[in-house]
Amino acid sequence: MNKKSDEYVIEVKKADQITSREFEQIYAVETAIFPDDLRESPETMWESISNKKGIYLVVKNRKDGIVGYIFCVPHDDAYEGKQYDRMKDYDFRLEKDVTALYVGNVAVLPNHRRQGLFFRLCMQMIAEAKRAGYKRLTMHVRNDLSPLLQIIGARRFYSVSNWFESGETVDYLKFVIRSQ
Repeated sequence: MNKKSDEYVIEVKKADQITSREFEQIYAVETAIFPDDLRESPETMWESISNKKGIYLVVKNRKDGIVGYIFCVPHDDAYEGKQYDRMKDYDFRLEKDVTALYVGNVAVLPNHRRQGLFFRLCMQMIAEAKRAGYKRLTMHVRNDLSPLLQIIGARRFYSVSNWFESGETVDYLKFVIRSQ
């Protein structure tokens, strides 16, 4: 690992461990990365973080605090949960899967990219999901991220046009978590 990437630490967080300052930093990453029509509201994001069965990782550095995150909820909570109630309206092919963890969002601030943080967040999430007994990760991602996630082994299943009326097309991906 190069010296630059050693400046970053990934932490597992639960809602009762996140301070108001940390939540502000997480939401600042959210607003910096996602356009208005794809951005979660602070309330919806807090609901996701508060899901006791979900897994939330943040990446920090000493200078800037939280510079990225990834959060996942059980796939069926994403399918039926109130924060995702509209998801079925935009992806009619989405099916229930009790063995999967759904990646809600993953983001790294632009000035902290090219440090391997996206990859590290994904790999740590896979390890945490495996530890929690999940068999796969599922996600909807922008088309430009699909090839990046395929590098770690995610497989594209189909595309969804006009995701949440944003005009963007997203790919639905699955990643099988290996038992070894």
